[in-house]
Amino acid sequence: MSDRVSNIGNCEVLWIGCYPAHYTRAMHCEIERLRPGVVHFLYVINDKSDMQRLYERGGLPDSSELLEGFGHWLSFLVSLVKSKPELVILAGYGDRFTNCTLIWAFLARLKFYFWSDTNLLDVWGQSSLKRFFKKLLLKPIFSRATRLLYIGSRNRDYWIWFLGKQRVQKKLYHMAYPALLTNEDGSGAPRCRQDSEKFTIISLGRLEPIKAVDKLLEAVSLLGPELRGALRLDIYGTGSEENNLKTLAEKLGLTEIVAFHGAIPSNQVAQAYSRADLFVLTSNVEPWGLVVNEALSEGVPVICPYWVGAATDLVLDGLTGYVLEDNEPRTIASGIERAWRDRKTITSLGDCGRALVRNGPWNSEAVTTRLLQLVDTVIENPQQNNSYEHRQTHR
Repeated sequence: MSDRVSNIGNCEVLWIGCYPAHYTRAMHCEIERLRPGVVHFLYVINDKSDMQRLYERGGLPDSSELLEGFGHWLSFLVSLVKSKPELVILAGYGDRFTNCTLIWAFLARLKFYFWSDTNLLDVWGQSSLKRFFKKLLLKPIFSRATRLLYIGSRNRDYWIWFLGKQRVQKKLYHMAYPALLTNEDGSGAPRCRQDSEKFTIISLGRLEPIKAVDKLLEAVSLLGPELRGALRLDIYGTGSEENNLKTLAEKLGLTEIVAFHGAIPSNQVAQAYSRADLFVLTSNVEPWGLVVNEALSEGVPVICPYWVGAATDLVLDGLTGYVLEDNEPRTIASGIERAWRDRKTITSLGDCGRALVRNGPWNSEAVTTRLLQLVDTVIENPQQNNSYEHRQTHR
């Protein structure tokens, strides 16, 4: 991978998004292997990227660039105006550079696809004035998109609300966030529970206010003495709330059953899940929640509030996990108690969740196939005999 923007004009497809997580880069490397020289990947470095660089593992595609600082961005924009690729795929918005590229693709009337995780329920939580101006400013732009790549039901419903069902119907294309499976057969990581007597709960993600991990600690403090005595809570991640959460755990008398492990590299996440009986996600806002894919792919049932984007598609109450009516501590505690009562059969929930991810459109193989199909729409002579679909069919 070079450290400068170059040779954009030689590619047919341009991918633009933030610094990639391990599951995205694996997908991109496979696309490059199957369609060499077709896609050029541009990764925007933003405020969150430094943490991702520390903990995300896996190689980046050879045909990729890191866009960091005004100089790189300006160089790219000049190259982009000159080259005009056949297709631009924009993965999300939220930083100024990607937003500018989106506007340029609109003004230049380029063929562009847009991949996002916007959750309709999050939008309805905003003021009516904000929703009005969002539609006013962005509707003309996204009406020009050739494809709108949605990751799940809530994201699809957002686009239907935003553009109208009739206008958006031909634009919608399902491309989920992909989970990497531990084993080729989808069996997940082998169980390596450190203490078979403990009912182990895992929380994994950024320790920021929006993730509401404090409510999980408060919920554990509300559990009865029998369950608390049989419980272990493993918290993975770091962030601005880490010290506050440790102080809260001490205040609530949970230090003997709660362990803070800090952030771990992406290639160790499966091992962390393999020690758990239950994954609990308590976020105040969660457009999707890739950790749900990860937990289920490792055979760990999930508890989360209904507004989590992944809840509609992946957390089937009583089958792959438990859906909560809110994320108040008493509600979370009730969900944990329910899982504890079902602990003799909870493994079957995990098995069902793993099968859902493995056999549905939620794993890396399936999403790579979907992306490959998009890439092939702009290739005059796609190498169908070497296609990902062909290899999967004849495995």
